[in-house]
Amino acid sequence: MRNHVAGLVLVGLLVGLAAPFAWAQDGAGGGYKIGVVDRKQVFDSYEKQQREFAALETELQSAQSQIDALSARIEKARDEYEANRDSWDDEERARRQEQLDSDILQYQADYKRLQTEIDAKYARLVQRIRGEIDEAVAQIGQEENYHLILEGDPRSSSGVLYFSTTIDITSKVITRLNQKQ
Repeated sequence: MRNHVAGLVLVGLLVGLAAPFAWAQDGAGGGYKIGVVDRKQVFDSYEKQQREFAALETELQSAQSQIDALSARIEKARDEYEANRDSWDDEERARRQEQLDSDILQYQADYKRLQTEIDAKYARLVQRIRGEIDEAVAQIGQEENYHLILEGDPRSSSGVLYFSTTIDITSKVITRLNQKQ
């Protein structure tokens, strides 16, 4: 939290220091247009995100049903094995134990595979939605002539979401550093 606040203070100072440069560059002679966006709130309120996460949840429930069915089958086989193992000969007992072990391994592999697939889909969905949000922020920044748009969620460490090239002093910093060599 302290780093996020310090970052925002630093951004504010940089904007203040860059003010004469930006005013001279764009010739507006006016102030800066700065906006704040709470990306988490946008993410949570984005209807497309809600629909796609609901679809992913449905897929997760379907996968969970498959896992639950396999788990029930294993539990039934385990109960049958425990109840009847003394009545089976050594060969039948070994065959049943082998089948039970095989089913358990299959369960573990399927569970891990499905969990990995769901995790990957979730990560791709989050990345895609965040990209769409960032793209919308940049479009609004350009269309409505914002100079700077900051992240408004205090728990986020990202800081700047958009900045106008009129306040970008990167080339001046590079020039200054290269002149010192």
